[in-house]
Amino acid sequence: MSEKQLELYNGEIVEAEDKPVYTMSDAALAQRRENAAAMRANQDRLQFIADVARIGKKADTKDPESMFQCFLEYLDLAAERGERIGNITAYTAMGISKRTAEYWAYGQFGGRDPRFKQLINYVQAVCGAYRETLALSNKIHPALAIFWQRNYDGLTNEDILRIETEDPLGELTDKKTIKDKYADLIED
Repeated sequence: MSEKQLELYNGEIVEAEDKPVYTMSDAALAQRRENAAAMRANQDRLQFIADVARIGKKADTKDPESMFQCFLEYLDLAAERGERIGNITAYTAMGISKRTAEYWAYGQFGGRDPRFKQLINYVQAVCGAYRETLALSNKIHPALAIFWQRNYDGLTNEDILRIETEDPLGELTDKKTIKDKYADLIED
């Protein structure tokens, strides 16, 4: 049985006259498959981000342990989905912004509690180690690795001169020892 091509003619569907059935070229079919695969990959990535945001909604941002558990859940989700990890998505999973993480890293605001600073330092170290393994295994371009290390991991090409200073009072640290040492200088 041969296929009949139909067409719209004067508002009616009629059988077409001896026209070949339209077929797509192999190149056009390949392009459509490629576009469909790209759309699926984009949808998967968007779903991953939505799931990360849902993890962040569960985080109690006043409790570093709750945020740590959300970070671990984020790592598990990334491993399960085959997604790469990063600082900003990690912060999102913990229910905070990059700016908040920076404040805490410097001991400001909630970061006055040392547990918040420790948490952020830990998250940054994990993300930095992950990026470093990507760079070492040639999974990312070296320029991207350098950019990430400079912007997220604190690396620089500039020499930093650090001078270790001694305690001006020497090894004497308790009040009584200091008072005894300088007793002759103190007038009553």
